[in-house]
Amino acid sequence: MGKEAAHPGATRMIEVDTMLERKTRMAELSGAFVILPGGLGTLDELFEMATWSQLSLHGGPKPIGLVNTLGYYDHLVTWLERAITDGFIRSETPGMPSVSDRIGQVIDDFCPSIP
Repeated sequence: MGKEAAHPGATRMIEVDTMLERKTRMAELSGAFVILPGGLGTLDELFEMATWSQLSLHGGPKPIGLVNTLGYYDHLVTWLERAITDGFIRSETPGMPSVSDRIGQVIDDFCPSIP
């Protein structure tokens, strides 16, 4: 917690020693992933969870919703579309994020397993 600030409204805090341990715990405890605008760590977690879904490493497919607030992820979405067009990724590949500009729509439409 010395490198990151803990949110004061958090009701549960799980401290880990490494990013790999953090992502492993996140995958174990989650039924779906909602990606908000963020930085390098957020992108690392997004692609790790997408790759784990593709390889079935975390207990089956887990939906990923990408919240594209104010077009924050427009360039990333364009890159993903290009990777599909160029044949590096198949559109039906497990772990491909669904995209919306509203978090409520991501939760309602893309992550129905979230209670």
